[in-house]
Amino acid sequence: MNTAMFLQYATDEPFLNGELAKQYFEMVSEPKKVKIYDAPHASAPKPPVTASLSSRSNSRSNRRTARP
Repeated sequence: MNTAMFLQYATDEPFLNGELAKQYFEMVSEPKKVKIYDAPHASAPKPPVTASLSSRSNSRSNRRTARP
C-alpha cells in the first residue's frame, strides 16, 4: 500500500529553491502531487506571546496577594 504524498512549497522559501523542490518530488513514490504557492514561507502571522504571559503573571500575583 502506497501513501499519497502532497508536497507544498512557497515561492519565497528561505531554505528551498525550485531545483531542490523538484528533487524532493522525484524522490517520493506515487501517488504524489506538488503545489507551489506564490507566498513567503510563513504566510500566517503568529499570535503575540507576551500578551498571554503578562495576563497570566498578573492573575497569579493577584491570587497571591488575596491570600492571608
